[in-house]
Amino acid sequence: MIYALDTNIVSYLLQGDVSVIPKYRQAMSDSSQIVIPPIVFYEVQRGLLARRLHKKLAQFSAMFQKILHVEFDKPVWQRAAEIYASYHFLFLE
Repeated sequence: MIYALDTNIVSYLLQGDVSVIPKYRQAMSDSSQIVIPPIVFYEVQRGLLARRLHKKLAQFSAMFQKILHVEFDKPVWQRAAEIYASYHFLFLE
């Protein structure tokens, strides 16, 4: 399975959120591919740099080393938007 982490999930991981960490560890241990889209990398890095959170920056850097780096092209972003539009009501419940 492939998991693309969004900014909120990465933030929860960096904060040590106990509801997210076990799922992340499970995905890492079952050989799933985990990716961070470029926009998520930018948002997380920007926020940590702006707040001068050096420990969190180091933690994010270490996490990012274990995760697949991919560049998303227009068809991927288009499909992501379609999936969100189709299912976003599930996340609002």
